[in-house]
Amino acid sequence: MMKGKRKISLLLAFALLLSVCAAAAAADFDVDAYLAEREKLLVRDWVDSDLSDQERAVDALLLSMKQEADSLYTGEYGYGLIAGGVSEAVESDLYAFCRALPKGGDLHVHDCTMIPFDTLLDLLIDYPGTFICLEEGAQYANLYVSGSNMPENTVSLKQALEDGSVTRDKIREAYRLHAGMTPRQAWDQFSVFFTKLGGLKSEQDMVEQIYTAGFQSCVDNGILLVELKLWFTVNDDTNRALLNTVKNAYFTVKKDNPAFTVRVIGSNNKRDIYPFEEAIDGLRSAIRLSREIMDDFDPMSVYPFIIGLDLAGEEDAGRPMSDYAEFFMSDEVLGSGLQLFLHCGESLRFDNDSVLDAFLFGAQRLGHAFNLYRYPKVQELLAERGTAIEVCPVSNCLLGYAHDLRLHPGQNYFHEKIPIVLCSDDALYLEDDPLTEDYFAVILAWDLSIAEIRALSENAILYSGLTPVEINALHAEWQAQWDALIKEWSQKNDLQNAA
Repeated sequence: MMKGKRKISLLLAFALLLSVCAAAAAADFDVDAYLAEREKLLVRDWVDSDLSDQERAVDALLLSMKQEADSLYTGEYGYGLIAGGVSEAVESDLYAFCRALPKGGDLHVHDCTMIPFDTLLDLLIDYPGTFICLEEGAQYANLYVSGSNMPENTVSLKQALEDGSVTRDKIREAYRLHAGMTPRQAWDQFSVFFTKLGGLKSEQDMVEQIYTAGFQSCVDNGILLVELKLWFTVNDDTNRALLNTVKNAYFTVKKDNPAFTVRVIGSNNKRDIYPFEEAIDGLRSAIRLSREIMDDFDPMSVYPFIIGLDLAGEEDAGRPMSDYAEFFMSDEVLGSGLQLFLHCGESLRFDNDSVLDAFLFGAQRLGHAFNLYRYPKVQELLAERGTAIEVCPVSNCLLGYAHDLRLHPGQNYFHEKIPIVLCSDDALYLEDDPLTEDYFAVILAWDLSIAEIRALSENAILYSGLTPVEINALHAEWQAQWDALIKEWSQKNDLQNAA
């Protein structure tokens, strides 16, 4: 019994000794040194963090803006998403900042989908001879212009809205993706959207107005450069007519916005429901027309209008990228002077390895490359080569590849020093303000600093497909706009501190 008491006493004494030592250690604890070490772990050295005093002021303001925006999310909607229903987010200071932000460029956008849907609807209402199908089912809300092949139950769009047969909200709902779908569900719905707007393409004047309004919306959202992935058919005359329509729309907007630039990436679809040879022949048409159609807005400085090639479409319903190796590595393509900006890795499947092929083809940028994390060696080589990735965060979320943008792999690619550029993909069906909502989403979800925002925005110029002369000129314009933004928002920070 005595031995047991002695053992307990020894344990108590030992515990007392430990507490005394801990107290002594605490007395020597250097709080400043600890906080300094802690601060080192927060440093994000994958971007240049050499900030001006004004940029540091905006960085401080950015923290409060992110906290305000963060408070709006309750778990009912995809974090950072606007389209999910967080209407208050559009009124936030962070959204205003994102809209004013000079974004460099949108380097991954399809056809005319950079136009916000409400802008498109306003255009269609005012356009004479626009019709809508009100038959319930697959054709519901399909839009047409007079002269197109319209089904039964089509009525005047303007009249249908005026008499209450349909509402703007109901039409809008028929053209929007929402978070929570699987990729298969989302792609099925996505295909329906393109069908619904197919009836508008029969009227060239309408198409030109859509592109004009779309390009203007890009300017309004601080986008200096659009690299448009345009579908090329096998017919040169059809493609030439579309290119001239796009060019006319571009020049209309450029007259009042001299720095604004549009370039075309010849594209086709690699889905297996389309003939293999037609996809190749469409790209061959792009190669031929790239020698003919130029950006001659300034006759003294003529530049290529078509700058690259791509194959798009749903990855998991398409042919493997390796099927196109012979074409993309042929003298025909390599000698064309066109760059490769290839869709790849937009998939959750374990057997999708298209990023390997896009890398081996020597692509200048990879479109999406969502599943690059499966291939660490390619990831390392891309960083060494300086090949950029076109990351489309809102699209990836609404198409079901990233259910939470806070876990999107794009931020890890950025951290690993792979240059990434933010892109909208198809804003018409995904967001209200092209690229603005992508910046809003990742600034919040990835907790970006002003240095990281600057790097992302600048990347869209530096990793564009423009010539070096064009890059230098556009970068100078971007820098001037960036400096103006920083000056304006640093003054807001001063006012906030004074209050």
